Amino acid sequence: MRVRTATVLGTVAALSWVAAAAGTARAQYVTPASYTGTPGQGQAQGGSLNYFDDTGSQLTDGALGADNWGADLGNGSAYEWVGWISVDPTFTFTFSAPVSLSAVEFGFNRGEGSGIYLPSSVTIDGVTTALTGTEIANGTRGFVSLGTTFTGTSLTITVADADAGRWIFLDEVRFVSAAAAVPEAGTLPLAASGLLPLAAMWAVRQRRRRQRACPSGYGR
Repeated sequence: MRVRTATVLGTVAALSWVAAAAGTARAQYVTPASYTGTPGQGQAQGGSLNYFDDTGSQLTDGALGADNWGADLGNGSAYEWVGWISVDPTFTFTFSAPVSLSAVEFGFNRGEGSGIYLPSSVTIDGVTTALTGTEIANGTRGFVSLGTTFTGTSLTITVADADAGRWIFLDEVRFVSAAAAVPEAGTLPLAASGLLPLAAMWAVRQRRRRQRACPSGYGR
């Protein structure tokens, strides 16, 4: 009996670890120490408001805009959005120590009825990726994730649109670490409970094999 119990528990632990490693994981983000970039535009370019980066850190502060780009979420209408229409903004993000990234996530708004479109391309560390313009639904805000193999402390990004009559609205830029993702809390217990029948079946088969090898029953 002792052998059977130990076998079941050991198998559950091993299988649970595998399930946790392959299951739902939470991305690890790294935050730059600072950044510089093309100033936002606004009323001087025909906008109804000024879409400026008022704090110099709005693109990395975690404050997201709404699907309704003009919504007042407590700081004023459209405060969370930095916008450009006649220029293609370029940013340089500086990290306090070398980082390795697997992706960069851009928080865009797509409100075509208001002249706000997704960019036609994004260049990350010299590598340009073309966008279709439909990565998020019209009338919504959402993140567009683009892969990268960047390693270093200073990352340059350019967001481009060939049409100078279209606004680009950006509320956040997130940087996904290339380090292993962290399993979501609760994954391990769930994996253990779900794999318990499988582990028990495996233990029974092992016991039967030992019984066949020892007909007298010795070693059970």
